[in-house]
Amino acid sequence: MADKAWNRRQGQLIADKISELFKNTYDTKYWISINYFRQENTYNIFFNIHRKKRFQRSIPIANYSNIGFNTLLQILKEVRNRYQFTFKYTSFTKEQCEELYREVR
Repeated sequence: MADKAWNRRQGQLIADKISELFKNTYDTKYWISINYFRQENTYNIFFNIHRKKRFQRSIPIANYSNIGFNTLLQILKEVRNRYQFTFKYTSFTKEQCEELYREVR
């Protein structure tokens, strides 16, 4: 039960950080990038902002070391409950990407 509460809290913290950065402005694209670094067994989550005719910004909002894939799924589900941004996954296996697309809707 404590793990579920921790996952929920982490998802809420990420969503709170996004709410601070998100400004619903004209001609601006927003998305969330989730990167996996195999060598360090680390997941990094970034909030990306790209305004038309401006440079793209990628802002780190979370970094998780040594957590399981299922824990990451639960955290991302909590974020998805609040925001419907596009999620882009980098350096995951094909099977992991399929599961992420299926579970995190």
